[in-house]
Amino acid sequence: AAGSGERRAGVEALLGELKAVEEAPAVTAKHIINAFTDGEGPQILHEIESSMRGDWITDAKNGTLSQVSQIFRLPGRVGLAAARYRCMAQQRVHEAAAHVHVNCSHDVVSVRPENERK
Repeated sequence: AAGSGERRAGVEALLGELKAVEEAPAVTAKHIINAFTDGEGPQILHEIESSMRGDWITDAKNGTLSQVSQIFRLPGRVGLAAARYRCMAQQRVHEAAAHVHVNCSHDVVSVRPENERK
């Protein structure tokens, strides 16, 4: 849960494991990276970092959010996978704010009042 010691410990352990990937044998590193991405690691970390649900203030104060940010800045394939997801998610937010609907089949409904539509 947000703000919990359990979450902080989990993120800390994940950061340690992901930092070690750079020095692991190639086969081991590949398995760790695949497990991280296949297990939706980047998505979960992005949710922790950008969500204001639960006790996110404690997450900020106890260093959990700093450690999540460190994971996004890791060198190599781990950091790249995490950063790519973060960029993709931010792009979706910008597109939604601009009412750009990429790969959507629904009609975009105008948010202007009827009397302002032409």
